Amino acid sequence: LDCPFGWTPTFGLCLRNIGKQTFSAAVENCQNSGGRLFEPRSETLSNLLQTFLNSTSERLAWLGIQDNKYVSDNKPIEFRKQYYIGGYAVLYFTGNWYGTSRDTYSFLAVCELPLTNTECATVGTIFVEDSFTVSNNNTCLDACASTVGCKFWTFDRGQCGLRFFEAGALVGGGIPGEGITGFPNSRVGTEGRVLVGKAVKNVKTTSECQKLCFQDPKCN
Repeated sequence: LDCPFGWTPTFGLCLRNIGKQTFSAAVENCQNSGGRLFEPRSETLSNLLQTFLNSTSERLAWLGIQDNKYVSDNKPIEFRKQYYIGGYAVLYFTGNWYGTSRDTYSFLAVCELPLTNTECATVGTIFVEDSFTVSNNNTCLDACASTVGCKFWTFDRGQCGLRFFEAGALVGGGIPGEGITGFPNSRVGTEGRVLVGKAVKNVKTTSECQKLCFQDPKCN
């Protein structure tokens, strides 16, 4: 993922940490930088922001949500976490959302680039097709090693997928610490990256990637 200058590729997204700010300042400064205050429109995106928050020394981060509406377009929110009812939305380090009636608190502000982050509803997600439930990645590795024809395996949040075609690339995606991949008798050491049959470079947007997948009969 290539992000513009000043933005950091993070879990498949383009993010910018602008430090602790009031809610109104966070919204304005994210807009001035060409983005918006982070709006987690799915549980996956909420979990990604939680992981990012926990990589800092802060415990609370503003969300781009006010009174159950997204700040960027004033549309009703599509997803919410436990305990958020209304007001200015805040993400706690445990992953729960809370609401406050005061926008003058100073919490961590994280901006996102909508162009790269939200054209697809499942950003930063690893799809483990034809998967089965296992207890850990070691069990998934053993399953591939003992299955005739298995070329590589992918494990993500309790789901194991065995692949019977050659791996063509190692790509990023998913939540670090959750997704891991490997060959019949070994694992690739970098978490949050997975082996795939094919990867296409120099694709600028998620919609362009989706179109390429639609045109390829082997992409499903």
